[in-house]
Amino acid sequence: MRFISTFCRMLLAAWTRLRAKMTGELPAPGITDDLDSLLPTPFVDASEKAVAACKEEQEFTILAHGLYREAGAVICVSSCAVASTGRLPRNQAICAGLLVRITKFMIAIAQLTLEEDRREVVTALSRCILESATNLRYLIHKNDNALYDAFIRSGLGPQREAFDKITENIKARGGKSEPIEERMLEMTMGMCAASGLRIDDVPPNGGWGGGMRQNITELGLPEYAYSALQRYPSHAVHGTWVDLVTQHLEAPAEGEEGFKVKTAFSPTDERDFGPVALYALDSTRDYLEHYFNEVAQPLLQRIDDLQTRIRRVMQADEKQVQRRRGQEPEGLKELAE
Repeated sequence: MRFISTFCRMLLAAWTRLRAKMTGELPAPGITDDLDSLLPTPFVDASEKAVAACKEEQEFTILAHGLYREAGAVICVSSCAVASTGRLPRNQAICAGLLVRITKFMIAIAQLTLEEDRREVVTALSRCILESATNLRYLIHKNDNALYDAFIRSGLGPQREAFDKITENIKARGGKSEPIEERMLEMTMGMCAASGLRIDDVPPNGGWGGGMRQNITELGLPEYAYSALQRYPSHAVHGTWVDLVTQHLEAPAEGEEGFKVKTAFSPTDERDFGPVALYALDSTRDYLEHYFNEVAQPLLQRIDDLQTRIRRVMQADEKQVQRRRGQEPEGLKELAE
């Protein structure tokens, strides 16, 4: 396989700038098409010795943030892997596009949290990453052309609904259209053409797969995975009462009445980075094994090593949290699976 160097340079430049800002190092003069030079060196030392030396939550957060950035860079390189023609067939393009989306969201999160507290926003963006990673894993797991067809048609459903409403309004005005309507219709027709479809092929409603809960179950993930990957982080997306009362309001203390608004952002910690990076790398491994297999071994080995370091930090941080709360640290194998 080879790599689209320009695209890699563009995305990896963001990671290079972050690293330079964190360490004071100057950015590398350039990135070649050689795989070894595309893969970044680790941003932080997460060896057993280094992790064992961490005692404060902030120390674990710094390690987790560095590993998160490294994961984003590895996923970036993986998303740019292409066949010798430099083009991707439709199904693979969908999977690669999901990886690119994950990379961009991870870059945004890394930038937001480099120097500021932004947990409320990070949780919402992470929910997008987790959904994309799950969709990618499910598409690869099923490996069914009809499912990819449904994925495309489902995505175009809102455009079909708007198309019908716009054409109805134009007809009601005797065929007179507004410039904005013409642009919207042109955009919709362009998306359909790129998808190999006519607008009449697209249903205005309908999903794909069996729904997120069923899709996660079919992937063989634990029972709690749907709650962890979808329902809990959805609070931050939809602004539910749970999100408000934990992030944006201060509940009254005993004997008090009424709530106070909480205008300050909440700080992030290891748990905002490690689990998301771990799962995003799982989806990347699925992609590489399915489309490249043996030729992707350098990337797969890097993912294995990176996930080992992420799990090490996750487990050590959880033990510290339990100790601070006066709990006896227990086995944490399930946490990192």
